[in-house]
Amino acid sequence: MAGLPFAHLPPARPPMAGPSAPQAMPFRHRQGALPKPRLLLLSREGCCLCDELEEDLLAEFGPQAFELERADVDARADWQERYGRSIPVLLGEGGELLSETRLDAARVASVLGR
Repeated sequence: MAGLPFAHLPPARPPMAGPSAPQAMPFRHRQGALPKPRLLLLSREGCCLCDELEEDLLAEFGPQAFELERADVDARADWQERYGRSIPVLLGEGGELLSETRLDAARVASVLGR
């Protein structure tokens, strides 16, 4: 579990089971909205490219489309080793790479369901 970026957070969507799962209605919060996808931006303090990627992400999709957590790439040895020279890095809930150095809007859109 230590390798997953959101291991400390509960799952965003409950798993569906049974033969009718694909046709099942999506889980909805009390307010009627679907849970927002969680994205993790790996950065460093003072990283202008990191700030730019976050701004581009917000401009492209709006703040209501996702929950964004920002973390220092040097906080974990595995992140530092894998991504330390290529920040900013945007990861999806499962740790999948969505963007590296610049926003990959098409890849992010596929995760956000757009």
